[in-house]
Amino acid sequence: MNCAIVNSGMVENIIVAEPEVAAELGALPVYEGCVIGEAYAPPHEYTPLEQAQQEITDKELSIIELGQAVTDLELAAIEQGQAHTDLELMILGGKSNV
Repeated sequence: MNCAIVNSGMVENIIVAEPEVAAELGALPVYEGCVIGEAYAPPHEYTPLEQAQQEITDKELSIIELGQAVTDLELAAIEQGQAHTDLELMILGGKSNV
């Protein structure tokens, strides 16, 4: 298995070793993007709880977005209704140029 030799947070070397040998050397698992001379920064692995919380948050955000879309449609209808009312008031007030 590929392993990284890490010293002070930096990848010093990447080796191929059996798991037992890697453990003896204190080598860490490599990850996509693991490069010699760069900081050792494996991606965060989310727990099932974190994944469930993210799914809930994503669904809540979708609901908020839908609510905002409904609000925008309602506001557009109100504005259209106000324009219609303004036109009617103009006509009733004898100021019709229509």
